[in-house]
Amino acid sequence: MSTGKPTGAHLLRRLRMSRGWSWDQLAQQLRDLARDLRFARIGTNSLTSIKRNIARWEAGSIIPGHQYQLLLAHTYARTPSGTVALGPGSDFHQLLDALADLGVDQTRLDELNTTVTATATDTGMNLLAFLSSPFRTELARALARPKSLDTPIVNGLRAATDAINQQIGSVPFVRLHLAQSAIVDACRQLLDSDQPEPLRSRLRQTSSAA
Repeated sequence: MSTGKPTGAHLLRRLRMSRGWSWDQLAQQLRDLARDLRFARIGTNSLTSIKRNIARWEAGSIIPGHQYQLLLAHTYARTPSGTVALGPGSDFHQLLDALADLGVDQTRLDELNTTVTATATDTGMNLLAFLSSPFRTELARALARPKSLDTPIVNGLRAATDAINQQIGSVPFVRLHLAQSAIVDACRQLLDSDQPEPLRSRLRQTSSAA
């Protein structure tokens, strides 16, 4: 395999360490997932062998192979608490950035994005999968306390709509419909409260676009 760039290797290391995982712990995660996905070669590998690969990725000496790319994508598509997070700023997006910097071509990155987006949730696509973790918290707070709604939250909903639209043609329509419906419902809940007219206008535009 070709040598990767240091920045991508650093990103891989930072992702692992941000979750408090050792090489052994990430190796265990990857092997367990490989067994779930019936990746026989990796699923039967020793943890020592997988750990050696992780060390080489983080040193920038090799690029993760296709199966490892998919395993990493599924691993970082969920937060440590198990919530799907695919939006801007998520670990999943940072992983794609790392792979791009290591030399993985855009066609493969698009394939990973489409595959994980289509399969990461147990019950189809949902709105939260397209939102960054901080924004999910902000939106939940606004829905619970509508008076806390501000422009960045409304803009975040519109950005989520745009992110879902980017999956048209690569994700089954019914899943995209469910995600957009969630945005419409969020907008309606916020419109039921007393909001300033500029925010109400933006919410109506976002709901209409969804």
